[in-house]
Amino acid sequence: MTFGSVAGTVTVYPQVSSGFFLKGGGGLSYTSTSVSEAGVSVSLNKTGWGLLAGLGYDLRVGRSVSITPCFNYYYGKPGDISFGGVVVLPGWSQDVLDFAVGVTFH
Repeated sequence: MTFGSVAGTVTVYPQVSSGFFLKGGGGLSYTSTSVSEAGVSVSLNKTGWGLLAGLGYDLRVGRSVSITPCFNYYYGKPGDISFGGVVVLPGWSQDVLDFAVGVTFH
């Protein structure tokens, strides 16, 4: 099973002198799955709405470079996933929490 999101975000630094930031946004979420059994393959795909919230900190390591760890929470609600007109996954939603580290150039 594969799931994810595509979102537009807004990042806010509550205190200008600090590297701490908050971000939030919304967009689309998607779910895709494939099942193979006895030589028969079935693929299901569904797209719905999604939300994103996150926080992080820019740690300066140079005059114009920061290492940026952050936590993100993604919520997606593709809804009912059906096959052949029959709902096989009713009210599907997904919650994803991730930790990432990036490099920010100022």
